[in-house]
Amino acid sequence: KDFRSRLHAKEYAIARASWFGDYNDPSTFTDKYLSFSENNDADWKNPAYDALCARAAVEPDPAQRLDLFRQAETILLDDCPLIPVYHYVNAYLFRPNVHGLAMNPRNMVMFNRVQVDRP
Repeated sequence: KDFRSRLHAKEYAIARASWFGDYNDPSTFTDKYLSFSENNDADWKNPAYDALCARAAVEPDPAQRLDLFRQAETILLDDCPLIPVYHYVNAYLFRPNVHGLAMNPRNMVMFNRVQVDRP
């Protein structure tokens, strides 16, 4: 309780934090570091980064949109307001006779479409 309170109040010199993408788009990560984001616990601000993300948000061309996010991520990595030490991983084991098990970025398993081939 105290940690979360101090983290959100930016009362620290260094702190641990975590984030994972819950939808399949770069903005699930880039939005966290926008100057006005409530999730920006690093309190990092960069107007050029914000501008690139804003342009990406309205860019209709998928390739150009990804390039704008790439440019924004380069700024984020160059300024380095965070130190990625650990990355979440998931391990999966599938039997060849089980089908229809959809992968989910939040590791939520839905069994309503699963089929098992029985011998």
